[in-house]
Amino acid sequence: MHNSYPLQLAEYAIENGLNKELVFAWWIKPTVKHKRTFMKYAKCRFAKRTHTFGIRVPQTVQEALEIDRETKTTFWRDAIHKEMKNNRLAFKILDEDQAAPIGYKWIKCHMIFDIKMDFTRKARYVAGGTYDRSSCYYQIF
Repeated sequence: MHNSYPLQLAEYAIENGLNKELVFAWWIKPTVKHKRTFMKYAKCRFAKRTHTFGIRVPQTVQEALEIDRETKTTFWRDAIHKEMKNNRLAFKILDEDQAAPIGYKWIKCHMIFDIKMDFTRKARYVAGGTYDRSSCYYQIF
């Protein structure tokens, strides 16, 4: 259990006063000390996922459109169109040189791509997070 869930076990031991026991004492302090490193590694591992169910998952809109060109399909383009059709009312797309109208706030948005269990492609248009200007809606349509 120590090797499988080190952070959870260390936090459980601290909460229940077991951290002073000889069995736990030798590894709890270094484990808690390196908590940020563990979390950073877990996030990087998730972010580097390139394939789901053996199908390549793009990181940007340009990459999605490139995959469609290579495979001679429109799966990703259709997913992007569907997502933007559903969200079009919530956003007012501005040009790069335009300022946000009074009372509105500029929000950086990007696409997140995934593949569903039935192998359909899913594109989600989300606000915030890491931002890649090449993934903005107003540049590709």
